[in-house]
Amino acid sequence: MTLSTLIALIVTATLISCEVYRPCIQKADVVFLLDASTSIGEQNWTRTTEIAADITKYVDVRPVSVLFATVMFNRIPTKQFDLKDHMDHYSLVKALLAIAYPGIPGTKTYLALRDITNKNMFGAEAGGRDDAPDNVIIITDGNSDFSLTQTEATRLKQGGINIITVGIGSKQSQEELNEIASAPEKVFNADSIDLPWEIIDSLNMKACEQREVSREMDEIMPIY
Repeated sequence: MTLSTLIALIVTATLISCEVYRPCIQKADVVFLLDASTSIGEQNWTRTTEIAADITKYVDVRPVSVLFATVMFNRIPTKQFDLKDHMDHYSLVKALLAIAYPGIPGTKTYLALRDITNKNMFGAEAGGRDDAPDNVIIITDGNSDFSLTQTEATRLKQGGINIITVGIGSKQSQEELNEIASAPEKVFNADSIDLPWEIIDSLNMKACEQREVSREMDEIMPIY
């Protein structure tokens, strides 16, 4: 057997048994609810927007993977942008860090939760995708109208929305943070140094699929 024939046989065997992996893409639609009440204060507000920005750094922000929307709330909720508005990481972080602290009293968390439904923030018109799981990340001290907030959170959870809470500030209501979240392991503290990773692990994402594709060659050209 000549050397060229041996090489041809090796290449042929390699190509026939070759497994090709498609890119692994995870999808999720995420709405931030950011508490901007006076109980948060300006310093913690800066920390709030930084936390939101930090979370986005560890996921793939683009139309085929993870998208974010944001609502700021105090006595009223104010939508900052929709899922469709920022489809790259740079513009998203810039928008988050540019949200000014209003210094308005009132922590109407239930109105912010209700706004998600009223404004159809996970709907197609806002950029939501049918094949992307819906998630809400609330960064708050948790001091709101407890029963109303609990009711609205339950309604969203019953609709299949995953809710994650992040407590911030020195006067957190742990009971409320626990009740809003979808599960005890989805309640976090802003002081955790691993916070971004912890939250990302708690996001409901479309399963990451890697399909094996066998590459078969009908005809192998000989090597001379």
